[in-house]
Amino acid sequence: MSAIESWFNTPERLARLEFHAVSWEGTPWLPNSNTKGRRGGVSCQKLVAELYKEVGFAADLDVAKEIPNVAMCHAVFAQPTGMGATAPSLLVPFMEGRKDFVKIELASEAQKQWPPLNLLRVGDLLGMKIKGTVHHCGILIGQHVFVHVMRQLGTIFSSLTDGTWSSRLACAWRPVGMSTERELKMNFAKDNAASDTSVSIPASAVNRSITGSGLGDALPLASLAIFLK
Repeated sequence: MSAIESWFNTPERLARLEFHAVSWEGTPWLPNSNTKGRRGGVSCQKLVAELYKEVGFAADLDVAKEIPNVAMCHAVFAQPTGMGATAPSLLVPFMEGRKDFVKIELASEAQKQWPPLNLLRVGDLLGMKIKGTVHHCGILIGQHVFVHVMRQLGTIFSSLTDGTWSSRLACAWRPVGMSTERELKMNFAKDNAASDTSVSIPASAVNRSITGSGLGDALPLASLAIFLK
């Protein structure tokens, strides 16, 4: 088990992550955007940045300026750069430069248990391969459930126990930054006051990458596999 303590180490922080993740559900995919709601749009790298900001982990982050825009064609239409090679990831070097995250080594579990749920913690940033390139990301918000956004389906919850995603999990980074408890509790109280309903994620919301999200026709599993291959 990983000994690196996560920033998400209190019930308040875990609850805030779930609360805000649910608030993004249904937001359409839109390249390099970060506007919540069905009339807005968000990309995968800006969704995770907004979530970390909303929960207080990166409260001072300017998502529009500090999170780089990425050409979606980099991975989706990437051509091999050599024998057995693919286009380089833009996500990995960006995360390696972040001092508020620590990379979790997953390779040692490859022959034991995959996905390595015993090494992951709620709040971890997950890096996924698309056409061989680590180009997609999401945040783990449950034992195996993560939130992310896809072009066809918008912002959804999926499961690492689904082979569609477990086979594409390549990297994980743990947020270890600091934030004041006083600020966190004030924001948590404000969020609770704004909603008098439970924020637990319904089972029907998980794996909408296969069943559809209500944002359009359900995407057949075969089509999804072709897009992500």
